[in-house]
Amino acid sequence: MPGVRTRYMDGIASRLHAHHVDRQHKRETGISVPYRRWSLLDLGAEVGDGGDYGTVRVWRTVVLNPGEANPAREFAPASRAEAWMLNGQTHNTRSDRHFASKRIGLDALVGHLTVEVELDGLTADAKSLIVTTGRHSRAHRRLGDRLEEAIDRVLAEDDELKALNRQIRDEAFRKASNQQIQGLDRALKAFGLMIRRKRKVRRREDEPGGPRPRPNPKPLEPISPLHPHPTDVFQFRTVLRQTVKTKRGHRGSALLEVDAVDGYFDGGLPTSLSLQFVPDLGEKLRIVSIDSLESGRMRIRFRASKDAPLTTTQLVASCLPPTASLPLTASIPVELIAEPSQSTSHGKGRTKTKVREEEIEEEGPPPVVVAYEHATDAGPSWADSGLSDWTYETIGSYRSGVAYINGDYADLRKLRAELPRERHPDITHVYIAPLAMTLVGLAESENNAPKDDDNNEIMLHAHFRNAALRSAALSSLFAIRYMNKSGLLDLSSNDGED
Repeated sequence: MPGVRTRYMDGIASRLHAHHVDRQHKRETGISVPYRRWSLLDLGAEVGDGGDYGTVRVWRTVVLNPGEANPAREFAPASRAEAWMLNGQTHNTRSDRHFASKRIGLDALVGHLTVEVELDGLTADAKSLIVTTGRHSRAHRRLGDRLEEAIDRVLAEDDELKALNRQIRDEAFRKASNQQIQGLDRALKAFGLMIRRKRKVRRREDEPGGPRPRPNPKPLEPISPLHPHPTDVFQFRTVLRQTVKTKRGHRGSALLEVDAVDGYFDGGLPTSLSLQFVPDLGEKLRIVSIDSLESGRMRIRFRASKDAPLTTTQLVASCLPPTASLPLTASIPVELIAEPSQSTSHGKGRTKTKVREEEIEEEGPPPVVVAYEHATDAGPSWADSGLSDWTYETIGSYRSGVAYINGDYADLRKLRAELPRERHPDITHVYIAPLAMTLVGLAESENNAPKDDDNNEIMLHAHFRNAALRSAALSSLFAIRYMNKSGLLDLSSNDGED
């Protein structure tokens, strides 16, 4: 496709690392890599069947470029945004579409996030089970499916990725809110084209209704200064909790703080990090993944089996830097607890506090931006919106939670030329409503795509996506012509109606 530059040659990882560390060529290309980090997965602990399958390293990289809507595709196409590699060769890929699925929830990072999965640390048996020659045989490998689930959990639980996802989405929403489209809400409501989102909430029976305020976590300040070797800080973070309580059959995590340079423990050089539970509970409680050290912090995740004993153990971290005469150690209690009951008794009367689950529905129009070839009072330009690949034949796209609609679509320009200039705002109001909902509906369908008999996602071909958009656009234009002839186009006449 003209205007899209994709680099297929080797060395992508080294270039991403260079952009992250040195910010090289940023002035020339505009590319920046604010986040690049790995986690080491213990696949045996993830599966939990007592087997030893080795380890997998999962790299996450976020690429930003104000001038492009999908800057990560400079380094890997959408269909290969997640690549599984063995000995430097790619053996399996997944598209960036699954980043927006409900299981991961990083919808705004589609086109910004790349994932590299290094399989070199797996055992020989695990490699033979996961690295197969065809899609059909791959679909029947249970171990590969469990690895996919583990990778998705790493992405979903990454606090930095979630913060960047919110940042990109909020920026897109902010730009969308700057373009006030008069009458859009009224037009959407008139045609019944509002977005309805359902979510479940748990409340006590004596708790008043209404949605609870959503948490707004703030990122932690980086530890400073950082030294070539740990000097003053080697501890688990206990500001919000002194003990990590983990339910049986669930996962928990602890944050280790070390005032050493980024990547200090990578590959065991210059020193290695030792992690263990004291007393050791064996398969009942195992560490499933650790993050690389960045900005003085690294997260350690563990998993308790469903039959783990209800006890308290200590998670102990230790290392011996070359500059220290004795090992540095830190510990934090980990308490294994049972699933909480939904009712509690108090005294002889056994007064029960019941918990009810409600499904609330929220309604609102999708954020919409109408972009033009050149910026006008009616809306921003294609370039300002990061849509430099658009042409007059482009109808629209859905990115970072915002529906972008082409205000200079060829057929729309023809219609505007047929009608008086004072009718042009009304044309826009009516035209964009069905297109916005079509874009949102297509995005929802792609993010939660069905699977075939081989457990592979059924991908919507670009030809059918474009056909659906074109059908919605032409139907909308036809409706505008009909409403204009019938004298129904001026929406301002309905200001007094509900």
